Amino acid sequence: AAQKLAQELKGKEIKLSAKTGENGKLFGAITNKDIAEVINNKFNLSIDKKKVVVNTIKVAGTYDVEVKLYPEVSTKMKVIIVPKQ
Repeated sequence: AAQKLAQELKGKEIKLSAKTGENGKLFGAITNKDIAEVINNKFNLSIDKKKVVVNTIKVAGTYDVEVKLYPEVSTKMKVIIVPKQ
């Protein structure tokens, strides 16, 4: 089941919008908690924030994050941070 879930999530993209200032810098930051919430809502899962491996994101753009589903099963997803209009 974990392998199947990893295949389903592999290469998927999620988008988060955040308030930005000049040069796309965020007011605040996007953390693994924010990303885990979006993954859980979009794919109807319950992934713990500790399983999302990402450095704190402070600039709008596209990032690769690793989601560790089980100790030996992980997958990579794209996270796109877009400026809020």
